[in-house]
Amino acid sequence: MLKELAVERYRFTCAGCGHVWSTDYDVQHVEDGHGLDWEYYSLNGIPVPAPTAPGSLSCPRCGATWVHFQLAAVRTVPLAESSVAQAESDRPRQRLDAERQAGRRSAALLRGDQPPTDEPVHSGANTAEP
Repeated sequence: MLKELAVERYRFTCAGCGHVWSTDYDVQHVEDGHGLDWEYYSLNGIPVPAPTAPGSLSCPRCGATWVHFQLAAVRTVPLAESSVAQAESDRPRQRLDAERQAGRRSAALLRGDQPPTDEPVHSGANTAEP
């Protein structure tokens, strides 16, 4: 059973060259029905080992695998309520129609290893010409 969705930002420091970087991971916390909790990590939609697992990553500058890590920030993602409870709640929602679903599939992948920018986002039909 899915217990929690989260985005976890890890800060890494290479023990070899001192390079520092951070990466945002999507994490699913799941209970397996036997009382055990599991974490599933993904990066840019691709399943990856936990960044805390020994040898799971290497320094992008020097290639060293001795990397110190620190959990820097966490943002939980609210889980959808059951369909009956959601239909009766005042929580804002919108039906996902075929056009919107197609737009989501064709949108660029939001990479977890790049910080957000302050550049304006233009969405075509909703963009006013100056």
